[in-house]
Amino acid sequence: MMKLITPLLACTALTSALAAEEFLVERFDYPDGALNSGGWFDTTSVQVIDGSVVHTGNGDGSGYSNAAKKSIPLQDLGSNPVYVICWVEQLVDDPTNGFANITLANGGQIKLEIGTNFASEDTWNLKGFGDVSGDSGVDASQGQLARLVVRVEFGIFADTAAMWVNPSNLSNLGPADVSITEPGANYSFNRIMIRSGNNSSNRLLVDSIFVADTTSGAPTADTPNNTSACCLSDGTCETGDANFCAAIGGESQGDYSTCAFAACEAFGACCLDSTTCEIENPSDCVTLGGTYRGDGESCDTTNCSPTGACCTPDGNCFPATDVNCEAGGGTFQGFGASCADVTCLVDLACCIGETCVALDQAVCLASGGNFVGGECTSSSCAAPCPTDLDGNGETGFPDIVVLLSAWGTPDGDVNGDGVTEFQDLIVLLSAFGDC
Repeated sequence: MMKLITPLLACTALTSALAAEEFLVERFDYPDGALNSGGWFDTTSVQVIDGSVVHTGNGDGSGYSNAAKKSIPLQDLGSNPVYVICWVEQLVDDPTNGFANITLANGGQIKLEIGTNFASEDTWNLKGFGDVSGDSGVDASQGQLARLVVRVEFGIFADTAAMWVNPSNLSNLGPADVSITEPGANYSFNRIMIRSGNNSSNRLLVDSIFVADTTSGAPTADTPNNTSACCLSDGTCETGDANFCAAIGGESQGDYSTCAFAACEAFGACCLDSTTCEIENPSDCVTLGGTYRGDGESCDTTNCSPTGACCTPDGNCFPATDVNCEAGGGTFQGFGASCADVTCLVDLACCIGETCVALDQAVCLASGGNFVGGECTSSSCAAPCPTDLDGNGETGFPDIVVLLSAWGTPDGDVNGDGVTEFQDLIVLLSAFGDC
């Protein structure tokens, strides 16, 4: 099994007779967001969070093209042992199908993998250039930050790598948790890579990387807050922990994720047949041959019946699909709705002059009428009363008050010239009484 890792990688370089030399001290103390500082390249899958970086796998099975990379001085035959020390945590969702590691490479050639890979069983692992692998037996479960210390030794006939997991004393490492030796292999490296992949769920957090010919001076851990990008059903994104995301009905994108990298899509109930419902985004629902019922719709409250009650303008009801109902001029009452449970209202009121008759909208308009909808018993076709400014059904003193307060504006205009003035007052006074 394998999961993503968040390691503090301190690789101590060759111990030489000269003064100690540091080849890389990387604390990732850059602004939050995309990693575009410190000489790192190919970093589109990397985000900076509170002084650490998170690498999100993009499905690249090779693990090279989607790896963040940084060049260092060449470590090769003739060098003393080199130490690589890193703080890491794997954030993988599916440990059996991917990898998450710090990788040593020479140009485009991978030489040594430090972390988890297909060969590890949820434990920290070393994997060499010739597929020689060694397992530390130390747990690498999600949510556990670990300090991995790797010593690389270059020999004439064989190179060797040893790894300590969470050693208590960097100046006195003691026996290694795992060691591999490859006759004829060459572990020479001039590039550090941060990798996770084979599927998009694999993610790796790295707090710091230290490469030197000594273990002295390796950074301590400074882990970020446990943030989470939360995708909401309308496709928007909020930031909070997993509990917050669940409370607002969102889908958490995992610890140490950010909205900038989340690529949220809207989601809701997708009816695959009359009884089967799944939560999908609209495009996936169509691909599955289903019917998308709307953003945020829950399968618990969605009736996947393809038909529902359809009310016609004359008040009748029959079962139909939503498309057929609306195409026939009806009003769809909802999927699964029964005609026995709905009340269809007559919607035929047509005003011809001041007379209301029950006509279909098309017939009403063709007859020169004004289609107002509803029933004639509740629809008024009476001519409007422009002097009734307060809408109480008569023209009286309150309307004078309204008119005077609107003086010089269109709001009290009763003669249709667009402005409230003396002529409007004359018209209003002459119309005193019921409309």
